[in-house]
Amino acid sequence: LRRNRCGQPGCAVPAGCQHSLPGLIASVKWDTRNVLLTLARMWFTLETGEICPKHIAAEWVLPKLPAPLAPLMEMAGKAYLGECADTWTHLEKEAALLADFMKNKLRK
Repeated sequence: LRRNRCGQPGCAVPAGCQHSLPGLIASVKWDTRNVLLTLARMWFTLETGEICPKHIAAEWVLPKLPAPLAPLMEMAGKAYLGECADTWTHLEKEAALLADFMKNKLRK
């Protein structure tokens, strides 16, 4: 992990995350895995001040998610590593709920 300077005045990471949210949320239907993993990484970075790979952020965020939504993040993280195939066709509603949950955490 690389130390970020988010705690110092003038850090652009929080503002960049807020600026990116609308576009990310809008693309959740066609880029589901990437959007969910990016939201997890943004949350990780804002909370810890560190930058990490997407699969590490996915593991970190799992215990912070509502139990019914956690398996989606687990699938996204494993698919990112090539450990499983991810199919989101029948999970669009749940993926949107997960994205919305993380978006709300990022806005706090």
